[in-house]
Amino acid sequence: TIESPQLRTFLNLQTLLEKTENIDEKVVLGRNFNSIFNSKLEGKGRKPKLKKSIAKLIEIKENLNLCDIWRVRN
Repeated sequence: TIESPQLRTFLNLQTLLEKTENIDEKVVLGRNFNSIFNSKLEGKGRKPKLKKSIAKLIEIKENLNLCDIWRVRN
């Protein structure tokens, strides 16, 4: 499935981001991951299909205290 390579990418991303935790710099990540987190706000009511990928992104965001600026501003 498409989700397997996406999960590998997110695991690699997580590893890279974890390496930046102890440096005194800000990390900005620009990317459209094409994942629907809230079907009422995005995706025109479609249900999320890549549930493992979405769970991994949420885990990364929460564990590394990241924010989704689009969600903050909209």
